[in-house]
Amino acid sequence: MALNASKAVEKALFDTWSRGVSLLGLVTDKGPLARGGDSYDLPFRSAAFTVNTSEVAAAAATTLTGNAVTVNRPKFVNQAMTMAQQAQLLGGDGAFAEEVAKAAGGDLINSLERDLIEYLIAEIAGGGGISAALHSNVAADAVASGDVNDLEAAVREQDGIAANAGLFWLCSPRALASIKSVNGYGAQVQSTPEQMKIGLPMGGMLNGMPIYLHNGVPGAVNRYSVTCASSNIATNVCTATFAVPHGIVAGQQIYTTGFTAGNVLVTAPATVTSTTATTVVFPQTAANGANGAGTIISASAMAMLCHGPWITFATDGAIPSVKMIGREGNAGDLLQLFHHFGRGALPGAAGVLHAPDGV
Repeated sequence: MALNASKAVEKALFDTWSRGVSLLGLVTDKGPLARGGDSYDLPFRSAAFTVNTSEVAAAAATTLTGNAVTVNRPKFVNQAMTMAQQAQLLGGDGAFAEEVAKAAGGDLINSLERDLIEYLIAEIAGGGGISAALHSNVAADAVASGDVNDLEAAVREQDGIAANAGLFWLCSPRALASIKSVNGYGAQVQSTPEQMKIGLPMGGMLNGMPIYLHNGVPGAVNRYSVTCASSNIATNVCTATFAVPHGIVAGQQIYTTGFTAGNVLVTAPATVTSTTATTVVFPQTAANGANGAGTIISASAMAMLCHGPWITFATDGAIPSVKMIGREGNAGDLLQLFHHFGRGALPGAAGVLHAPDGV
């Protein structure tokens, strides 16, 4: 085993964890309203007000709904660092701890962003068997201009959005590969270093709206998946039952893993035939009976059309709490990062454009 202390070591880790400036800068920070354990409400109108063509009309009750968002999703990093590691790597003198803290902070922020993205797909973008209206090109064919225009129309048709300037695309790199051939796509103009520090990396413009690249959006490497609580096969049809919002819609291409019989192969995805708020139904050629608690995986890469003003988050501080704790009985320390997080959005705040994932 080579002794690191016997050779020159660069005093910085290669950056393989960060994605640039956070996605959270594109949505609404409700941090001033809540801290760890607190909650806040996102009030919205559940129906339009009644307008009467009469000077005499009964007073109508105002119906407002409060979408409660609780800042209680703790994110915790507990990283051991021995004295030998600190002495051998990165020249010691605290450089190792500094670099590990930087990397841990990057991974923590990445986790917050993935939380937000998965929430938008599973609970906001017409998922959970509620509606497929905010999903386009669910067959995951090559993206066409009509697919883009249909999703944009579905998002803009909602009261309160229309021509609002808060719309942006959040796109996986794999989906962008298909979007580049669509009419309405414009390549990113060469950016200065200062511009590249603002927001996420730009992938161009689509129908006049900016595309932000984010590898947390499902694609060929990071596919969207959800595990069911139970499943059952009858007459070559599998019904998977979920305890949480699943985000799968009818017509979507999926494959499976972990079921006890007849998993759908990634090379031959199945088409979801129907969904409800708690079930996903798809063809499955296997013996009838219970089929276990398997995982359903989307066979499509995704791009999301988001309305930033309707998407909020809150944390219990601008930066995570950071502690260095001595390890009793060991020559070393524990680096601990902790952050409370909450995320919420109004219904219809995001739509999903499906694209081929390259398999």
